[in-house]
Amino acid sequence: MRNPWDRFVSLYNDMAYGRNGNQKLMNYSFLEKKYKTLFFQTKTFSDFVHRFGDSEWRNEAHFKPQIHFTSIDGKNKLDFIGRFENLYSDWLNLTEEIGLTFLGELGHGMKSKVKVENYRKYYDNASRDIIGNIYKDDIDNFNYEF
Repeated sequence: MRNPWDRFVSLYNDMAYGRNGNQKLMNYSFLEKKYKTLFFQTKTFSDFVHRFGDSEWRNEAHFKPQIHFTSIDGKNKLDFIGRFENLYSDWLNLTEEIGLTFLGELGHGMKSKVKVENYRKYYDNASRDIIGNIYKDDIDNFNYEF
């Protein structure tokens, strides 16, 4: 699980800059050619956020609320959910708990091309509230704050 505001910045940067809206990504996501996508039509993060809620990207798998992947009928069905903020310690605890300590440490296969020191700097009050409303279920169910 990851803080929705932090996750959204990461997804935006990965899609807009890391992958540069390439055709392969658009085909994977079942979306149209890149010049028709929101990434190509917007020039700033804030503009993207303001147009995101009414776009096809809201239903794209990468951007779905995380509770979508952990619940059945809106109820969490997992007995353990690790947090991105505690990724390494949660991984170690989990592997120890289930007896798979031989798996070793986690790697990092897809490092971002955009270094984000503080996701909060990307947001103004309006964009913070937009993302907060879109990911309200994640925020409420997993106790995240901006």
